[in-house]
Amino acid sequence: KVRGSLSFLQHLAQLQTLDLYYTEVSGSLSFLQTLTQLQILDLFNTQVSGSLSFLQHLTQLQTLYLNYTQVSGSLSFLQTLTQLQVLHLPNTQVSGSITSLQQLTSLSEMNVYGSQVGVLTEHELAVFTQQHSIHCYLEHH
Repeated sequence: KVRGSLSFLQHLAQLQTLDLYYTEVSGSLSFLQTLTQLQILDLFNTQVSGSLSFLQHLTQLQTLYLNYTQVSGSLSFLQTLTQLQVLHLPNTQVSGSITSLQQLTSLSEMNVYGSQVGVLTEHELAVFTQQHSIHCYLEHH
C-alpha cells in the first residue's frame, strides 16, 4: 500500500511513468516539476492537492489523469504540454477556459466533467473539437 508524500520521487529525473491510481498518496505535487521526462501521470482517486502550475515543466507529458483529486488552478498552466494526448480532470477544482488549450494539437481525449472549467457554447465546442479531432466529456448546463 502506498501512502503519504511522494517527494522522494523528485530525484528520479528519468522516470517516464508514474501510476499511483487508487492509492493513499497525499499532499502537494509541486516536487514533480523535476520529473521532466515524465510521459504518463496517473493519480486517479488519490488525496493529492495543490496547484497545477508544476505541470508546465513536464513538457514530455502525454497522458494525465487527476480524476477525483483536490488539485486546483487554471487550465492555462497546461499550455506548454504540447505532447499531451489524454487529459482527465473530472471532479477537481481546476478552472479556466478550454480555449486556453488551443495549441495542444495532439490532444485527442479530454474529460473535465464536474470541474470548474468554463462551459463552451455549442459553436465554440464544435470549433474546438473539429480543430482537435477530440472527444470531450463536459458537463452540460
